[in-house]
Amino acid sequence: MMLRASFSLWLAMAALAATAGPAAAAGLACPGTLAIQPQEQVQAPAGWQAASEPQNHYLRGARLFDGDPKDLADLIGERGGWDLLPNEGRGYTLICQYEGTEATLQARVPEGLRRCTVSRRKANWRGVRFGREVTDGTETVVRCQ
Repeated sequence: MMLRASFSLWLAMAALAATAGPAAAAGLACPGTLAIQPQEQVQAPAGWQAASEPQNHYLRGARLFDGDPKDLADLIGERGGWDLLPNEGRGYTLICQYEGTEATLQARVPEGLRRCTVSRRKANWRGVRFGREVTDGTETVVRCQ
């Protein structure tokens, strides 16, 4: 009897894994930083050359949309994230937001994922944000699984 129950449980788990597909197994996560090359038009004086360096902007949060963001169906999360319920084939779009810029990254959430979360944790790192040195900052992590 115990063997039959274990085999049934194994079959149920295998069927669930098969329907989730490989994209669901991989999940989706916002990149921790976004590098932006400033494109400012600088009029350099004679003998000088304008130059700029890429700036890293750190992840600060995310928004989740039911379907395409242009439809303005911005979802409100609960308990640090969003539950991904079936939505009649519209799918979900995750938009990653970064500090100090209006630039964002967006991606469709793969079918089969069930939850997206936003968490913040203390990180032991040093860096520069907005021209000031930052130590022991807070790292934001956005992940859909």
